[in-house]
Amino acid sequence: MNRETELNIYKKIDETILIVSTEFPPLPGGIGNHAFHLANELCNNNRKIIVLTEERSNTRNEWSEFCDSSNFKIVGIPRNKLIFYTYLKRIFYFFYLSIKLQPVTIFSGKFSIWLAAFNPSNKRSFAIVHGSEIKCVGILKFVFQKGLQKVNNVISVSNFTNKILIENYELNNEKCVVINNGFNFDTKEFDDCKEIKSTLKFITIGGMHKRKGQQNFIYALPQLISEFGKILYTIAGIPQEIDRLKELAIRLNVINNVRFIISPSNDELVQLIEDSDIFIMLSEKLENGDFEGFGIAILESMSMGLPAIGSKNSGIEDAISNHYSGVLVNHSNIEEIKNAVNEIRLNYPQYSANAIEWSKKFRWASVIEQYESLLK
Repeated sequence: MNRETELNIYKKIDETILIVSTEFPPLPGGIGNHAFHLANELCNNNRKIIVLTEERSNTRNEWSEFCDSSNFKIVGIPRNKLIFYTYLKRIFYFFYLSIKLQPVTIFSGKFSIWLAAFNPSNKRSFAIVHGSEIKCVGILKFVFQKGLQKVNNVISVSNFTNKILIENYELNNEKCVVINNGFNFDTKEFDDCKEIKSTLKFITIGGMHKRKGQQNFIYALPQLISEFGKILYTIAGIPQEIDRLKELAIRLNVINNVRFIISPSNDELVQLIEDSDIFIMLSEKLENGDFEGFGIAILESMSMGLPAIGSKNSGIEDAISNHYSGVLVNHSNIEEIKNAVNEIRLNYPQYSANAIEWSKKFRWASVIEQYESLLK
């Protein structure tokens, strides 16, 4: 090993990377899940990692135990009843850590990218955009723009997110990079495809709200039942709009074909996926601009042999290889949904095997290499 290579290795180990994230585990959330795995994988690559985030947990002990079990330092700001005070503390700690450590900084989430506009560190910086952050207006959009302009690279988690980002902000296309979200699902490796049974079992995992599109599949259920017979649709996740979905299922007379699983544990999710046949994510872009940035739950289910049916014109297009690991459809076109179900049903062993194979490229072990190439 020559002297220059040796110095570069020591620099890599000693250089601090500060990840500023709007959310973090142990509570659920796509941005937090992404930031956690990014921090963990970089730490495994001998990177020195500090995470600055808001403290999110059910109890103080839960947060302490989570931090103690992590391989990297977490600076968590407790949420105060006066939310403005919480924001001020996050700003203070950001400037304190940035000035003291002069770190390479990764900003993830809307508030974090606002902070990027005022970053005092003279090292490189990166912004990760998931999708929901894009819908800023007024002065907040101006500050968001400044944050995006100041970083060295803007990383979108899907090509669709990147497209919407460039349409809404003045950015140099050369600084925009797409690195798909990664996943590490805590379950055994599946190499054998699944087999479909007499009752077609569908599942959607994610928050129960309009953007996730559970209502679109419920609307399709009467025709699907007429065409394919016995069907069970499982909706699992945080129950933000569960009453609206139940009322729709009752009105369409399919409530006996739908079951709701509220905030399942990881072990429960594994069992639910094992007991299902096809993953459904018929997300739609909302009037306020909110849209599905990617679709980690799709890939987690694919890794266990479930093909997927997902929406066109969303970040889901990156998560599904059309007519290989699943089928992309217009989220409200019942005929397309019915045709997609039939195509997968008639070729199920091949689709299941393809889903397992397709998911492997999105494991964090592969995704982290793309981040490392930017950090070098």
